[in-house]
Amino acid sequence: MTEKKPFSTEAWAEGVHQSLAMTHAERLRQLKKWGPQHHDLPTWIAILAEEVGELSAEVLKSRFEGVPMNEAIIAEATQVAAVALAIVQDVKNGSS
Repeated sequence: MTEKKPFSTEAWAEGVHQSLAMTHAERLRQLKKWGPQHHDLPTWIAILAEEVGELSAEVLKSRFEGVPMNEAIIAEATQVAAVALAIVQDVKNGSS
């Protein structure tokens, strides 16, 4: 069993910063690929659910097929976060 490292606010903040930077980069990639997206909330939820399904598939591969936790899980989780951010942006702008 591996020992847990002591909690570090600085390391936590750096991890958050890196995660937000990855989410921002994914949002920019999505905007370049599809342009601005404006959907009703049921459509947004369907898009988000599809992304969560892809993340779930990667986690299940890790759990049941022995595939190590890897960049695919991080990439899928980042896509989930980016779609959730797109929903926030669209609702905030009154488009949904």
